[in-house]
Amino acid sequence: MVGESGLSLREVANRLSIPESSLRYLVKKSQEVKLLETTKNSKNVTADEMELSRLRRELSELKAERDILKKVAAYFAKGDCYDNAPMESFWGTLKNELVSHRKYRSKQEAIIEITEYT
Repeated sequence: MVGESGLSLREVANRLSIPESSLRYLVKKSQEVKLLETTKNSKNVTADEMELSRLRRELSELKAERDILKKVAAYFAKGDCYDNAPMESFWGTLKNELVSHRKYRSKQEAIIEITEYT
């Protein structure tokens, strides 16, 4: 993505909203994998072996991109402790105003009264 798009490392990191150092590390690892595969394939190879090598390299690149996207998704998926605050407040109020001060004779009676409260 970095080399293919013509964008600098900083620009890609900004677009993905991830630290530049993390992206640099992933690019470096991807380049190391490519170099390792290239040196392994320096012997005489058949067309099928070349195709297999190309597919493995492509798979490796796609896995690296997937890992980047997973990290980006995890970064943005972090919740906030106040996300659930309105519902917690509602249930606390319901418990204090209605449920804690009363004994219900049946489950149906409790359901009716709570439904009317809401």
